[in-house]
Amino acid sequence: MILKNIIEVFQQRYSEFLQEDWDNSGIQIADLNKKIFKVLFVIDITKEALEFSIDHNIDLIVSHHPLFFTSLKSLNASEGKSKLILSLIRNNIDVYSMHTNIDKVRDGVSDELLNMLDYGNKGSLDEEGFLRFTEVNHSFEKIALEIKEKFHQDRLLYYGKLDHSVNKIAVCGGSGGSFINLCIEKGIDLYITGDLKHHDIEAALLNNMNLIDLGHFDSEVHILERMKEELQSHFPEIQSYILKSNPYERKYL
Repeated sequence: MILKNIIEVFQQRYSEFLQEDWDNSGIQIADLNKKIFKVLFVIDITKEALEFSIDHNIDLIVSHHPLFFTSLKSLNASEGKSKLILSLIRNNIDVYSMHTNIDKVRDGVSDELLNMLDYGNKGSLDEEGFLRFTEVNHSFEKIALEIKEKFHQDRLLYYGKLDHSVNKIAVCGGSGGSFINLCIEKGIDLYITGDLKHHDIEAALLNNMNLIDLGHFDSEVHILERMKEELQSHFPEIQSYILKSNPYERKYL
């Protein structure tokens, strides 16, 4: 199977036309006629992903976050990002990314996040399709403890009062702070996302909305299984791997 065929399959399901204007989903490094035997799925292209790919003779890395997000004016092998890119090219490893286009679609990032909670899915909360919501009748503490267990969190970062009743939950994989005001307007009792900032938290608590911050990586990593399933449903002969280790795991003294 050649790379061009794989990209065509992903395009049918997660069209690049769905991505935001500021995004750079799609081909990052590619020889469209290269035969693909092994694929690695990752959130980010990191040194760990590169080392794994070299050790396992990976032909293609499919990432959630694009390799090229900000403009590069030169490649300098002594600089971290440039060194990574040059190593990918030297080792003949292609890269394809699906970012905001897979955030928005049905069964995308936020759907998968909500599905892990097993509370049902009432659909999209926003016009763009980044948020999903559901309705429950539980205490915040019960939900928080379930999330801590399901997401294998040693310590769950939350804001609010555990004895609050929760009737309406919204989720957004990745960095969802920009949707805080929308969630308040929609009467959300609990918002689950990542990368929350000080003023996001302030606005939520002033409006009695509870928050869980799973972190950017942990709120998105579940989508890698969906990507892998999509590939294998069309090309079962391709060997596929997932790298789930979080390179940005918080460390405490």
